[in-house]
Amino acid sequence: MEAQLRRGPREGWLSVLLLAIVIWAVVHSVQEAAWVEDLDVLVPLAMFGLLVGLAAAKSGLKRWAAHTAGVLLGIQAVVLLFGNRMTASTWEGKIAELIWHVHVWLYTAFTGGNSRDNVMFALYMASIAWLLSYGSSWLVFKLGRGGWAVAIAGCLCLLHLSYSYSTLNYHFFVLLFAGLLLIVRLELLRRQAFWARSGLEVQGAVVRNVVLTSAVAIVLVMGLARQGPSEQPSGLLDPVWSRIMDNWQRGQSQVDRMFGGVQGPPVVVVGLAFSSTMQPREGFELGTQPVLKIEAPRNRYWRTTSYLTYTGQGMVAGDVYGDRFEADQPLPLPFVAGEAREEMEQIITVLAPQSNLVFSADAPVRVSVPTLVEWREQQEDPSVVRLAQMLRKGQQYTVVSFASVASETQLRAAGDDLPAGVQKYLQLPNTLPDRVKALSSELTAGAPTAYDKALAIEAYLRGLTYETRIVPPSAERDWVDYTLFDQQSGYADSYATAMTVMLRSVGVPARVVTGFAPGAYDEAEAAYIVYESEAHAWVEVYFPRLGWINFEPSNLRAVPFRPSTESIAIGDLSNIDGMYSESPGDFYLEDAYLDAYGEYLPSLPARRDEAWIVALGVVAGLLVIAAGAAFVVMRIFRRGLKGLPWHAQWYGQFRRLASWAGLGGKPSQTPYEYADWIEQRYPGTRRMVRPIADCYVQGVYSNRDPDPETLARASKAWEEARRPLARRVLLRWVIAARGQVEAARKRLEKRAA
Repeated sequence: MEAQLRRGPREGWLSVLLLAIVIWAVVHSVQEAAWVEDLDVLVPLAMFGLLVGLAAAKSGLKRWAAHTAGVLLGIQAVVLLFGNRMTASTWEGKIAELIWHVHVWLYTAFTGGNSRDNVMFALYMASIAWLLSYGSSWLVFKLGRGGWAVAIAGCLCLLHLSYSYSTLNYHFFVLLFAGLLLIVRLELLRRQAFWARSGLEVQGAVVRNVVLTSAVAIVLVMGLARQGPSEQPSGLLDPVWSRIMDNWQRGQSQVDRMFGGVQGPPVVVVGLAFSSTMQPREGFELGTQPVLKIEAPRNRYWRTTSYLTYTGQGMVAGDVYGDRFEADQPLPLPFVAGEAREEMEQIITVLAPQSNLVFSADAPVRVSVPTLVEWREQQEDPSVVRLAQMLRKGQQYTVVSFASVASETQLRAAGDDLPAGVQKYLQLPNTLPDRVKALSSELTAGAPTAYDKALAIEAYLRGLTYETRIVPPSAERDWVDYTLFDQQSGYADSYATAMTVMLRSVGVPARVVTGFAPGAYDEAEAAYIVYESEAHAWVEVYFPRLGWINFEPSNLRAVPFRPSTESIAIGDLSNIDGMYSESPGDFYLEDAYLDAYGEYLPSLPARRDEAWIVALGVVAGLLVIAAGAAFVVMRIFRRGLKGLPWHAQWYGQFRRLASWAGLGGKPSQTPYEYADWIEQRYPGTRRMVRPIADCYVQGVYSNRDPDPETLARASKAWEEARRPLARRVLLRWVIAARGQVEAARKRLEKRAA
């Protein structure tokens, strides 16, 4: 094996270099993004994995033995690299510290907590880098599957770049160039092997010219592709894509929960991105682009996502279930809280590139386009409402909300008779420090009602400093405890989480919600323009019959307005128990009541390209079916022949193809007898069949391989024969029908004579 590696792999060192560039593009994009510390080991680790994979592929070991050795070497390399970065003074201590990181992370994963241990993220990335490099090397140098290796690397690169910064996108173009050139080089290698078996000599200049020409062609194609149209894709597939993204985001929330400490360079919050997990951030900057235009009678907080569970290290939306609601279909009113609320219509225009979130003032009860509602335990407790169809910039939808107009008098008189399902918003982890509870009790000692308790805690937190660049707590510290007693400063997320936890500790149900602050009113547009910089988090506190009410614990924003006079309930809720169908989870507002809202139609721009899109879809579908059929046919055609010597493959393929064309002959015929027989049935084929038969007879019966000249003649004959035979296969039934017609004509002529 060592001698072989000194000479170089059969695929050539150029292939090794190209694969190294492909892998480098993936791992270096992660390393350069600098999500966490200790990612500088990724590139050297990946290059080492490539060499190990190359050695394993060329070692001659059985597959299980090679992979076992590769995995053990990978584990050893990762442990050595990261163990050396632990703080302990001895290697025993370093290994124990590393095991402790893994143990705590796994415990957090299985107990539903949040992890901010960045060492585990670095370990995770290092493991992926090793598996990618080792696996790609095995695919290329053992299995000859360069296309698979490039496709896997490309998918991983695109996945990372979708979360990263646009300045890193050049990695994908480097990967694309090197990957395509690697595929060309491997295909050329296969051709060279065939030419060598056929006794054909290929000068080195030919190989070099093919590689250089392919490189130039790849660069030109990539350049032309970048000049192509940049329009958004058709909206006809948006429902399917939205469903895929909906499931993807649910899985992503688990990743967010396990790697909450990942920050990277100062984060720029852009667009309409709201995660289902909220955890401490070291520092961030908010973008300045407009994202929404909202036509509404008054300003409000425009909410989208709520969070249920506090883990000690962050807030999590919790386990959710999904249902689809059609356009204008009434949505469940949260916990039947309909008192002191007004009907409020908002026409929302998307100004960001795209969005699948519904933004609304308080509780949305009807949306003019189909939606996907994610709810907790019961439908009247939605976590987030998403658009079933991804909307693009300039498109709009209408939301009808029940916005609270409850006065302070009504909030103080709400009482504490909580409906079923609200009690879960009192959840707190067992690890919550006692001094958080003590401070909460001290602040609310003189507060007689839940509303007064919320005001007291809100006022206390608004007295702390608002700061977006802070040192986050360590992985084992409680976030709220750290904010209140160590940092004593923070931003919207930390203050909203702190208020929620403090209220829960004194028996008041509360939760964190995210969305946007009201925005700036534009006289010309007669609408509120909402910018990325107004992404925000605040608190909702539950009051019986009145529902979720907004509170603002950070002094960055004004305290929500409370009406001075009492407001009446919307609709007649005196017989609300009779409005349930079977259970509280099935509650909806009656259609007759909602008819008073009028008819709201989606104000989406009319599309004029459906015919073209459908036609292209049909063509694409036919192409996919044809490609699948061709793949199946080729698998059947080559079944049992793969791995045989070339002389046997050519003869076997010829007999099989001729058989499909109706010229199979008899199994007892010798190659030469078959050549004579097919000449009689299909004149002109002898010159093509005879060289193949000669090559087969020489290879099977002479106890030696066919000479290069015989192989070359057989190869040329097979190239000439397969096209007319393939055409005859396609026209076999036409030829058979024509033969039957000709036979019938002759019989008629014979009878007439």
